[in-house]
Amino acid sequence: MRRLMSSVMTVGIVLGTSLSALAAPVPTTMTIGVSPVSITPLDTATVTATVTPNTGTINCGKGQIQYFITHVDLTITNWIQLANNISVANNQFSAVFDPAVIPVSPGEKVTFRADYVSSGGGCDFATADFGHSPTVDLLIGTLPLAVCPNGQVTGAFVSIEQPGGIGAPAPGTTGTWNFVVKVQACEDLFGVTAQGGANGWSTFKSFTPSVATDTVAQSIKNKNVVALWTLGDMTQGSSHSLTVEVTGTIKNGPSECGKVKLLNGDWSATYATVANGPRNKSAYSQYVASILVTCP
Repeated sequence: MRRLMSSVMTVGIVLGTSLSALAAPVPTTMTIGVSPVSITPLDTATVTATVTPNTGTINCGKGQIQYFITHVDLTITNWIQLANNISVANNQFSAVFDPAVIPVSPGEKVTFRADYVSSGGGCDFATADFGHSPTVDLLIGTLPLAVCPNGQVTGAFVSIEQPGGIGAPAPGTTGTWNFVVKVQACEDLFGVTAQGGANGWSTFKSFTPSVATDTVAQSIKNKNVVALWTLGDMTQGSSHSLTVEVTGTIKNGPSECGKVKLLNGDWSATYATVANGPRNKSAYSQYVASILVTCP
């Protein structure tokens, strides 16, 4: 009797396991979106696919995203892989479309689709394949007009202008000179600051900003005096200037004759392109403010 009951229980366990293994995967539906929906060739966009199960939440399996490009002449590419083997979290997986990696031109359109495959072994969700995926389009817009030198359309451009003072001082001369630091906003910028120095033979005397709300503070960095200029938010195409006055004495002696003395040090700007966003740094200015020591 014990043997009979044991056999019945064993059969029941095997049968139950078999029925569980044969259970149908949980049905799913797929949606796909892109943000933003329009970019220039200088921007990026994030493509996000959402796989929604009838019950539960998907945190397993893998996704992939493909795209094709419709050119201005209406010819199209084949479907191309943007990303595959993407992990799924809370029903979603995503990838970034970057024109720096995948060249596109203004007027073109990029179309995306997605695919999801369950991994099994407790991840039992129905496949959402490419054939049943909706698509979403990303439009490629025109490049913004350059408002900064050298065709620069992003960030800030920092330049040194209008060096003034005694242009051809003799050795031993003590004097005051000045230069102008100019920051141009090549796009809308937030929380702009600029910092820089004078040079190794003179010291700061005064700062005169072109915008009354700008402020300048000084600090010591690596034994050098550094000026921190706070400009605030700037709209595309706007500019702020800072007149920097320095004072110093040129060494006395014939060895100074013919030397070019720099007035400005390195200057650069930091900024965000969205309010409270990550900080970026501009390229450094050039050493263009100088004087030539001239002997009688």
